[in-house]
Amino acid sequence: AETSISDILARCSKEKQEEYYYDLERHFECSGKPSATAMMIMKKMANGEPLGPPGRPGKGSYLERLQNEKEGKDKPRGGGGGDDRRGGGDRDTRGGGGGDR
Repeated sequence: AETSISDILARCSKEKQEEYYYDLERHFECSGKPSATAMMIMKKMANGEPLGPPGRPGKGSYLERLQNEKEGKDKPRGGGGGDDRRGGGDRDTRGGGGGDR
């Protein structure tokens, strides 16, 4: 995909290249699947069409990770709430009960 995009960009004017570079960066920032995004974008670029605005940040995308990192710094860490996995449980800890063994 990288080579194909490079080939397409080499055929464009300098102004169009700059426009595409800007748009590509925005689209890849929002993409959780950059390979799939590249394939979709290549068709538009080959036809000389504008890429349009990127969608919302996808799961695992660069922008989503930045947002999660920012939110994580604003939220208090550790402490209250959540489930405590140390105690209790449904298992019979007394010996003897059947089971698969």
